[in-house]
Amino acid sequence: MTEENQKSEKAKPRTIHIVSDDTGKEYEFTWPQNHHISRYAREASGGNALKASTNLVMELAIKPGRTELQEMFKDKPGLPIALGNEIGKATGITEEFSRKN
Repeated sequence: MTEENQKSEKAKPRTIHIVSDDTGKEYEFTWPQNHHISRYAREASGGNALKASTNLVMELAIKPGRTELQEMFKDKPGLPIALGNEIGKATGITEEFSRKN
């Protein structure tokens, strides 16, 4: 990759692409910034995983948009958690570690 291509790649906003294994539906989200992760962690640690995931997904949604997602969540109320988990995998929120002594 040339230096010019590397610079143009860095200039592009990062996104997260998710495809449902069940339906084939495609989702695209903006890459979260620190304040998104902080809000998610605060809400999730407060005991409301659904609210935390819903807010994260809605804030970052590109495709489908917020209105379409709201309609989808009416039919599949657990979908925000599934999408939030996938965003977490992409960004390291759900990274697992083992401690070695």
